[in-house]
Amino acid sequence: MDLVVPAGETTAQIPVTATETGTYTVSASLGGQTSTADVQVLGDSELSGDFALDPDAVEIAGGGTQTFTITLEIPAPLGGAEFTLTETTGGLLPASVTVAQDQLTASFDFIAPDTATDGLLTATLVGTGVVRTATIDVVAE
Repeated sequence: MDLVVPAGETTAQIPVTATETGTYTVSASLGGQTSTADVQVLGDSELSGDFALDPDAVEIAGGGTQTFTITLEIPAPLGGAEFTLTETTGGLLPASVTVAQDQLTASFDFIAPDTATDGLLTATLVGTGVVRTATIDVVAE
């Protein structure tokens, strides 16, 4: 397939239709040089496995509330993407959170314990074992 980048532009979209899941290599050549990129095609209910937990470090007053956000690399698949949540400070948070189908983010609140302590909040993408952590520093009011 030939692709023309319009004059004055530096990029162009490449239309791709996938019929099977898997990893494929796309290559482009110009002036004798070739660049390649791997493209992963996922099924309707497959997860990419990559996500971010934000913020990744917080300092919070005892008894205070902090909102965390999970952001997926690509929209959640059919049925959504579920994450289990744990923490080690003795604070409160939901046991799990789900990024809804076709969405990129989900947020949840952490309520710090009343006493000063340090710990970790851990989010695990169910079915993949992929983990992200945030450090939590609870300070006395």
